[in-house]
Amino acid sequence: RGAERIQSMVETNVLGTSNILECMVRHKVKKIIFSSSMSVIGVPCYLPVDEHHPCMPVNFYGLTKKHAEELIEYFSLKYGLTSYVLRFPGLFDAERREGALYTFIMNSLCNKELKIMLGESSIWDILHVNDAVLAIERSIKKINSSRGYNVFNIGYGEIVEIKKVARMILSLTAANSKISVRGNS
Repeated sequence: RGAERIQSMVETNVLGTSNILECMVRHKVKKIIFSSSMSVIGVPCYLPVDEHHPCMPVNFYGLTKKHAEELIEYFSLKYGLTSYVLRFPGLFDAERREGALYTFIMNSLCNKELKIMLGESSIWDILHVNDAVLAIERSIKKINSSRGYNVFNIGYGEIVEIKKVARMILSLTAANSKISVRGNS
């Protein structure tokens, strides 16, 4: 299952982005808005994280998103594309059935362990899906007045610690679950 997941990330984030960029050049499409991830940053060296922060992903997903961003930057410079790279933090809404928040809530409701992986940042900025859509809508309106390669970190702007979120979920669900910190696998 792990190899399939890795292959899927490479196919989607790296090869898929490359295919889109090549099609854009072939068909003379000059603008792209790309949904990336704050996972490209890895563990922040300083806060707040700005768009010039070094990218040092700590997981394979972040690495594939970083490579996609590098492809977009290359194509933007080489072919004169205008690109907006939007780096989103963890997204959530009532319908989302994956991710850390969902997993924490479900495990808490079942009195299962809430696992926090080492190697992942202990701080978070999370964002509701509606706010992500708003960022994309604003990018669509602004991209016509821009040129070149542009990166924007999108977030709520309020940092929370993952352990604090886990403790809050345990409190709200009145669960007897334990919080564990484990090595990144």
